Amino acid sequence: MSSGSDAEMAIFGEAAPYLRKSEKERIEAQNKPFDAKTSVFVAEPKESYVKSVIQSKDGGKVTVKTESGATYSGLFCVTVNPYKWLPVDHPAGGGAYRGKKRQEAPPHIFSISDNAYQFMLTVADKAAYLQNLNSADLLKALCYPRVKVGNEYVTKGQTVQQVYNAVGALAKAVYEKMFLWMVTRINQQLDTKQPRQYFIGVLDIAGFEIFDFNSLEQLCINFTNEKLQQFFNHHMFVLEQEEYKKEGIEWTFIDFGMDLAACIELIEKPLGIFSILEEECMFPKATDTSFKNKLCDQHLGKSNNFQKPKPAKGKAEAHFSLVHYAGTVDYNITGWLDKNKDPLNDTVVGLYQKSGMKTLASLFSTYASAEADGGAKKGAKKKGSSFQTVSALFRVKNLTEEMAGLDETIAKLTKEKKALQEAHQQTLDDLQAEEDKVNTLSKAKSKLEQQVDDARIEELEEEIEAERASRAKAEKQRSDLSRELEEISESREEAGGATSAQVELNKKRETEFQKLRRDLEEATLQHEATSAALRKKHADSMAELGEQIDNLQRVKQKLEKEKSELKMEIDDLSSNAEAIAKAKAKNALAHALQSSRHDCDLLREQYEEEQEGKAELQRALSKANSEVAQWRTKYETDAIQRTEELEEAKKKLAQRLQAAEEHVEAVNAKCASLEKTKQRLQNEVEDLMLDVERTNAACAALDKKQRNFDKASLEHEEGKILRIQLELNQVKSEIDRKIAEKDEEIDQLKRNHIRVVETMQSTLDAEIRSRNDALRVKKKMEGDLNEMEIQLNHANRLAAESLRNYRNTQGILKDTQLHLDDALRGQEDLKEQLAIVERRANLLQAEIEELRATLEQTERSRKIAEQELLDASERVQLLHTQVSKRWHTAKWSLEVSMYI
Repeated sequence: MSSGSDAEMAIFGEAAPYLRKSEKERIEAQNKPFDAKTSVFVAEPKESYVKSVIQSKDGGKVTVKTESGATYSGLFCVTVNPYKWLPVDHPAGGGAYRGKKRQEAPPHIFSISDNAYQFMLTVADKAAYLQNLNSADLLKALCYPRVKVGNEYVTKGQTVQQVYNAVGALAKAVYEKMFLWMVTRINQQLDTKQPRQYFIGVLDIAGFEIFDFNSLEQLCINFTNEKLQQFFNHHMFVLEQEEYKKEGIEWTFIDFGMDLAACIELIEKPLGIFSILEEECMFPKATDTSFKNKLCDQHLGKSNNFQKPKPAKGKAEAHFSLVHYAGTVDYNITGWLDKNKDPLNDTVVGLYQKSGMKTLASLFSTYASAEADGGAKKGAKKKGSSFQTVSALFRVKNLTEEMAGLDETIAKLTKEKKALQEAHQQTLDDLQAEEDKVNTLSKAKSKLEQQVDDARIEELEEEIEAERASRAKAEKQRSDLSRELEEISESREEAGGATSAQVELNKKRETEFQKLRRDLEEATLQHEATSAALRKKHADSMAELGEQIDNLQRVKQKLEKEKSELKMEIDDLSSNAEAIAKAKAKNALAHALQSSRHDCDLLREQYEEEQEGKAELQRALSKANSEVAQWRTKYETDAIQRTEELEEAKKKLAQRLQAAEEHVEAVNAKCASLEKTKQRLQNEVEDLMLDVERTNAACAALDKKQRNFDKASLEHEEGKILRIQLELNQVKSEIDRKIAEKDEEIDQLKRNHIRVVETMQSTLDAEIRSRNDALRVKKKMEGDLNEMEIQLNHANRLAAESLRNYRNTQGILKDTQLHLDDALRGQEDLKEQLAIVERRANLLQAEIEELRATLEQTERSRKIAEQELLDASERVQLLHTQVSKRWHTAKWSLEVSMYI
């Protein structure tokens, strides 16, 4: 079974041990003991990392033994294996997975990718299909691109290296545009029109790179880091130190400002590295050597940051060195001119723009090819996309504008409080001016109403007096006429027989009476007409005064509305200012609280570590005590057992001695013959007694040693415990002291903040009181002055206001005329663009019609060809049938002839 499994793995070649171990190695690995404390990996020049076992440790020095038997010693060991480059991802290893199911091969990306990676390297249809392109067109565009020579386009053959470079440039361009497209889409998705607060945040920055071989990529990354580091030094540190100064912290100001300016200017300024690199890319005969010579001539010995590299053994060749803030970096300029040009294949880009994948087409929709640049007839010439260098796209303008924008934003943020205060003060001044204006207009209105009432009363009184005089005159005339009429009547009655002369006199008097009556009626009519004219004039003046009052009411309402709006704005600004102040104070307190919490967490972690150390020491002490007890028990058990054995031996000897004495008493006759035996037994007894004494002495010595050892171990452990307790007490007291110091610092910070807030509040109250007093005095003086000026300048102000309204109307008319002209010009431009679009649409429609006609002709040709193919197939079938019949006839005839 195992041999079959190992045989199946042989197809993977040298990759087999890294995909699956042999059956024997797996069984050995399962049965082999493993100790995580001693098993490590160490660096090895050939195998990168090999398994090892720790043999000994001496301080920071560790000695290990590898599986091959070699021994290494060093100051540290690597405990995690960072995988080296394994011989799996190559054509042979990938080919072994072809045609196999997932469960038939070891786990690897090849077993689940359906061989897409392997086939993608050899089959262009896959890549073309993913981009919704025709594979033949893609291969033709890569291998035989169209290049503009003069005013014509020719097809150019490419070498393998040129095709590789073109594919790499296209891949980088697609990745860059796709990344920017994704960022734009994410920002659009997260965008909201609701109110929000803007802030500056840095998510991540590129790491500084110093390798054995540093090229143009490392220079771009290090240049970015240099700019960001300068920005942080110049702004963030300065702002932090200003915060220290505001909070009253004793601090020596450190200026980090322009420490990195020399290196940045060396790279980005005119006649810098990027500038010389672009200049060399413009000349077709430029080489790496000419670029190096220009750099050295321009900067070597003139700039401290540009140095000549020191030759080092075993490292790649370096052409110049730059002194960055993170260290001195040696750069190799080989291939910089080609990397900086990084041209795109215009033919492939044209295919991308016509791709059926909308996303890919939109990525290159704004790309201006050489053909498009050549077709443009208007405007100044622009540098074609085929000559847009990496350094030009990467660095100077964008980074400079970005840093300028950040500087401007920081300046705006630092001046935000002052601007808010100025806006608040300006709003208060405007509100005061509007209030003064409203008061002035109200007073003017009341005075105008008083003047109108006085004038109206005077006119009415004059009219009434005139009417009274007229009525009195008419009454007087009427009474005179009545008296004359009565006198005439009386005289007429008295002279009853009046003569004709008297009759004539009466007629004459009657005529005079009629004339007087007519004059009276005419005077009455004239008086009524005068009264009507006066009433009409009075009504007109009342209407005009009513209109003026209405206008004044509207102006007053408008001013009241503006006043309420200004009050609302003032309230909003006040609330915003208070919110900003509260937020700033809250942020400061939160920062201090967070710092205190961080310190407390650190102290707590340290205390927990000390507690863990104490627990570890307690465990070690208990373990040592248990070991001592075990050894003591063992020694006591051994001593008791040995004593019991000796006691038993002693008893046996005593019994033997007693038996011997009895035997001697019983057989006195045999005393002489047994003298030698007795002597021997006595010698044995003496030897045994000596052994017993030596054993007792050894036991006593062991007991003494045991007591000394127990005493020493107890003293040692007690001393260790005392030291540990002393250290713990010291650590605890230190922690308590630090916590008390932090609490005092927090209380001091709170008291400082409270004092600052109280001081600011008192200052603000004093300023508000003084400002209110000044406003009252100013209002009173301005009111008196306005009252004096209104009486003198009312007519002039009305005339000036009319003139100003006329001028404003003229200005508004001019602005309207300008807007109208702009709208007309914009409409004309839109009409021109519409005409251009219509012409393009007509051209495209004509091309579509031609393509449709070509497609129809092709379809007709295909149908004709299919019909001809069908006819040919039928003829072939007919011929085949005829041949078959003739062959069968001939065969039958041959068989008949043979039979006959």
